[in-house]
Amino acid sequence: MRSLLFFTVFSFLFLGQVIAQEEQWATVLRAESRYDFEETYTRLKDRLAENSEIKIFAEIDHSKNAGEAGLQLEPARLIIFGNAKAGTPLMQNRQVTGLDLPLKILLGEDEKGKVFLAYSDVDHLKTRHALKSGKILNNIKKNLKDIAKDVTGRSPKKTGKYKIRYMEGIESFRSEHNFNETLTRLKNEITATDGVTLFAKIDHTKNAEKLGMGLRPATLLVFGNPEVGTKLMQEARLSALELPVKMLVWRDEAGVVKISYNSSEFLSKRFGIDKNLALGKLEKVQAKLAQKAAGHTSE
Repeated sequence: MRSLLFFTVFSFLFLGQVIAQEEQWATVLRAESRYDFEETYTRLKDRLAENSEIKIFAEIDHSKNAGEAGLQLEPARLIIFGNAKAGTPLMQNRQVTGLDLPLKILLGEDEKGKVFLAYSDVDHLKTRHALKSGKILNNIKKNLKDIAKDVTGRSPKKTGKYKIRYMEGIESFRSEHNFNETLTRLKNEITATDGVTLFAKIDHTKNAEKLGMGLRPATLLVFGNPEVGTKLMQEARLSALELPVKMLVWRDEAGVVKISYNSSEFLSKRFGIDKNLALGKLEKVQAKLAQKAAGHTSE
């Protein structure tokens, strides 16, 4: 009887721990692939190429970057892509949405050799930025689901129940400089920081202008330190969706220039990462870069 009671209690505690961990993964959809990693990657690239309005802005090979840093990581590649025709109206609705755009898809392989595709649910984007463009968001949601299913041969499923709140985890610094100077200063600070690589510069405004659409200045910089990022991904595989880190330089409707980014606390909470040295280092680096570029304190 005691053995049965112990087993029941242990099972309940273990199940509770698993559920608690799952809930840390905020609205991430995951589809296990019927194909090996390279074939899944090729299928994804081919699928994205079918739509002439989709542009791939960057491809980041997390496992390769880990190897160059002397660390090991199962195969993982992040593809950053988007459609300015769909993304621009969302940023016109709320400009700081540019921090979470373009979209991202992660291809990974777990410790058991199972290949998967993962991406953030559109509801995450909608709630975090209080977006009202329902038709556009529904189209994006459907397109992502179709892409995942076509590429992997299986429908994606949610991995967690965590509910994000409006503007949660967004740190912003007001700049003392105009937009162009702030962007230049931030880019120079990033490239001058030891161990940090600038992976992409995405000019949301320029992309909108190519379609004859208006958008106040907004540029996203994607950068990171492979050593720090790998340690975070080793602890929480799906954190690769938000790594490398991003900083958005933008000008609001009042003419105020800001630098916005995801706090390390948000990454910790969203993916269940313990507050470790890597996370602490990430927080310090991001705050230092933003403060130097903006010349101002946090809001």
